[in-house]
Amino acid sequence: MLPGLVLEFYEGKNVMEYTKRENSDETKLRLVGEIALGLKYLHQQWPPIIHGDLRGANVLIDSKGHAVVADYGLALIIDSSEFTSIKTAGTCRWTAPEIMDPPANGDIPLPQFTVKSDIFSYAMTVFEIFAGEQPFNDKKSDGNVIFAILDGSRPVLPESIESRANLANLVTQSWSQNADQRPNARQICRRLGLTTWYGDWMDTLRGYLPV
Repeated sequence: MLPGLVLEFYEGKNVMEYTKRENSDETKLRLVGEIALGLKYLHQQWPPIIHGDLRGANVLIDSKGHAVVADYGLALIIDSSEFTSIKTAGTCRWTAPEIMDPPANGDIPLPQFTVKSDIFSYAMTVFEIFAGEQPFNDKKSDGNVIFAILDGSRPVLPESIESRANLANLVTQSWSQNADQRPNARQICRRLGLTTWYGDWMDTLRGYLPV
């Protein structure tokens, strides 16, 4: 039997629609923290679950105003002994460079989604939430966006991120061209102050993921 995911139905807005009304930096900080918690929950499953299409449109807001990582259209369950490949990438503005231009390897002919490619998408989503616009909004062609990402270009951080050194450093590290230089979701949560001395917030995490 193939593994599957059962998702709760949400009628609320996505995070981009929600932050048009609730647009304080404090609210946005809380929401990006909740997204990180959800991502950490996915990645620490065994085998890890890779979202594959994380972006603002795929983060819903529940009735209490909390972020819920949703829309697992490209979600992958990664076996510990081998990579899982997929033919279709997520929206390019949030997609890691190694997915759009994977290294040549005769044994792995298709792009490989990993926890680190999810982290790149998370960084672009954080930018999207704080900037109030999609990454590379000045580029109308997806081809130009792809070339920019492969060339190492990144969106200019808005002042609301730039003025917070910890957040700015976190975003720039998370969208690093080198996947090995990106932090994992657990490290992101720790740097956002979302862990405690007695361990992870497992009960809290369950409230942020409809699984």
